[in-house]
Amino acid sequence: MELRLKYGEKILSAEFPEFFVKRNNGKPERQFIELHPKHIATLQKPAAILNQALDRTLGCYPFNRVFRGTRNVLIVMPDPAEATGAEFYLPLVKARLNDLRVPDDEIRLLVASGETLYRQKNVNSTFTDLVGEKVRVFRHDPHDHKTLEYAGLTRRGTPVFVNRLLLEADYVLLCGGVASHPFVGYNGGPRLIVPGCSGAETIHRHFSHALDPETQQMHARCRDAAIDGNPLQEDSREAFRFITANFLLNTILNDRGQIVGAVAGEPLQSFAAGCKAIASMCGATLATAANLVIVSCGGSPNDGDFRTAYAALQRATQIVRPDGVIIFVAECRDGRGDFLTQHFAVATTQNSGLPQEVLSSRARWLEQNSIEALIAAAIDRKTREHRIIFVTDLPPALSERAGFIPATSLSAALVLAEKMLSPSKPRLAGDFLSAILISNGTFSVPHLI
Repeated sequence: MELRLKYGEKILSAEFPEFFVKRNNGKPERQFIELHPKHIATLQKPAAILNQALDRTLGCYPFNRVFRGTRNVLIVMPDPAEATGAEFYLPLVKARLNDLRVPDDEIRLLVASGETLYRQKNVNSTFTDLVGEKVRVFRHDPHDHKTLEYAGLTRRGTPVFVNRLLLEADYVLLCGGVASHPFVGYNGGPRLIVPGCSGAETIHRHFSHALDPETQQMHARCRDAAIDGNPLQEDSREAFRFITANFLLNTILNDRGQIVGAVAGEPLQSFAAGCKAIASMCGATLATAANLVIVSCGGSPNDGDFRTAYAALQRATQIVRPDGVIIFVAECRDGRGDFLTQHFAVATTQNSGLPQEVLSSRARWLEQNSIEALIAAAIDRKTREHRIIFVTDLPPALSERAGFIPATSLSAALVLAEKMLSPSKPRLAGDFLSAILISNGTFSVPHLI
């Protein structure tokens, strides 16, 4: 049977080994289980979906009643690199505000920086076509102390410095999308504020909570679909209560990036409804782990760089046996990602080996913690716990330095997996090795019962 996986803009193909075939009376019965996300499609236009959500709100009055005749309105949206459907909801929300007698000079747009300390200049030109020239656009910079104001201290000790526009506005409207997140459970909602619109010190301290102080390892609840008990999610929610957000609009995208749903209303209640919708659409439940898990990111743009592609690998590790093998397929044509350079390329200057060994200490974690450091620490743990074959355009030496087993092609990776899983003694009749294929690990979120 031919195996076909998306790899950037291309398709990789290979014959699935006979080694994994289950036979019944000499006939092949099964080779692998393929996990697909539920493909949700709709005939409704994005504008109709958004308007319906704005009119049928959760936990508060409809949009028109909340914003009619208001002034000093701040719209907050995520980093434009995140696919949330901004090209649809930004002009629609702005037009609605205008219809409610809110002029453009009373509307400001704050663009969050995302989970990284990334900076972008000349952001205004990106949104002129969406909100017009009169709406003032601000790009949040976590390093610009002049734009930050202290809002409070969370119980976990995170000092909450946020963009002062959030505290100066009379009405705050949060926009964006709900999506699965390999560490936070779900992205969107309160995370638009922390870490999205917070200061560098807040971001650093926030991500430090992902390290369990007792085990000095990644906190067990920092994973997909985990909200309760997830220190990152809970810290974001507590920090969120230090500001007054009047309304939230979050989109729900399918595996093709199309808007198929939206939630709106009271921010935390609407976000919770969005999380349930994503869990229903993306979740997959399995009874047992597999000997072999093959995972692709679903092609471009999900495997443009390693930081983006990592989510697919995280999900594969959740359903593989401790002695199993993972084949991770990600082109990474845009390069290694900043964190690979920072956390792996420096290994040549470290006498202790992999830089993650340095990251294991609390002091080092607090010094470097960020989403990139979090991914680096997770990679270190996962490459120690599992054998991970990496099919990528990244240099093989860098893959090896990060703990992966590089392979030049999908066929070569399958040959390596077969050798690794070959039993020391002949298999009994009816025995077979289980294999699971995740064709779009960016969107599919499997977990064991």
